[in-house]
Amino acid sequence: MYVIESAAEEDTGNYTCTAYNSAGNSSGTVDIYVQSRPMKPTITLVDCDVTSATILWTLSTSLNFRYTPPFQQETLQLSERNDEFSNCSYEKIETNVSSVYIYRAIDLNPSTEYKFRVVASNVHGSSFSDNRTCHTAEKPFISQSKDCNNGLIIGGSLGGAFILIIVSGGSAIFIYLQEGVFSGFRLVKLPVSTLTLSTPQTTVRASRSINITCITDDLVRPAASITWYKENSGIFTQITTSIQHDANDLYRTVSVLQYTGVPEDNGQQVYCRASNIEGEHVESNRYTLNVTCK
Repeated sequence: MYVIESAAEEDTGNYTCTAYNSAGNSSGTVDIYVQSRPMKPTITLVDCDVTSATILWTLSTSLNFRYTPPFQQETLQLSERNDEFSNCSYEKIETNVSSVYIYRAIDLNPSTEYKFRVVASNVHGSSFSDNRTCHTAEKPFISQSKDCNNGLIIGGSLGGAFILIIVSGGSAIFIYLQEGVFSGFRLVKLPVSTLTLSTPQTTVRASRSINITCITDDLVRPAASITWYKENSGIFTQITTSIQHDANDLYRTVSVLQYTGVPEDNGQQVYCRASNIEGEHVESNRYTLNVTCK
């Protein structure tokens, strides 16, 4: 008797037993297929908006994929704190591609950090993905495209590769599959749509300073650059710029101009421009300088 203890997938194969005696020998062959739990799921993208999140994940093929039971259940779990995960409500987006799965978690709270993981199970056990984190937004993404608001999936093929385009919550994602195998994704550019200029003061005394802030209202990709103007002349000094970046490669640019009052500037207008696409820019509202001598 031959015993395999703690069988692993690598033990799959043909086994032959041969018996000998004085009259000769006789052999018998048997095929052994070792089954296992699903391979570890891989979350490739998590994209949060205000009250929902889109999760894209893949599941690698087992070494003995023909003989390992497919996972019988998949579950999306989330955690708001302390890595205490629980099942969450989600919608499954059909892709017609066996190796790519897209879920949309719903009923989330705005301005909240969430951790997500995927659990894939079959009769032999469960496998857990690594955790991925994203932060829900404070307000809805304002899109000029109706399709972007509702969510849109476009599929097709080019040069033997299947291409899936997902448009959801203002983001666009290209997924590449060569011969049905997931090979990566690319996040497309999201241009600046609106820009806001603000200041806590309406009047500035000569030789005194105030801060004027310019901020891109929406999260964009890539990060936007901001330039300042007084009437038609550029402003290049006393400017501080910072860029906020989230886990989904989305950016918000904040630029602060420290303006020092000059009597000759009274009545002139200050504004800013933002651009993250070559040849395109968005202009802010304008602030009229009210410079007093006292």
